[in-house]
Amino acid sequence: MTYFLSFYYFSGASSEFWAKVATFRITIRGMCKQQWWFWLVILLVFLNTCTVAVVHHHQPPWLTELLGECSMQQSFTRGGKGGR
Repeated sequence: MTYFLSFYYFSGASSEFWAKVATFRITIRGMCKQQWWFWLVILLVFLNTCTVAVVHHHQPPWLTELLGECSMQQSFTRGGKGGR
């Protein structure tokens, strides 16, 4: 990290923000190691597999809308993982 960026990230109100982000990340990391989180991910993968398996031609409009909502939720779930 360059000097300018390190000065920007770790000075004043910005350092308080990054301290809160670090605390939040530690909390999330601890939550993700729980047994219930493991089973939640397994359940979501199973539901995603089922929704992909039911896609077919000439399907009813309500099923198309439901599958669109499921894919949107999956994209939010994948986007929330972060870079690390």
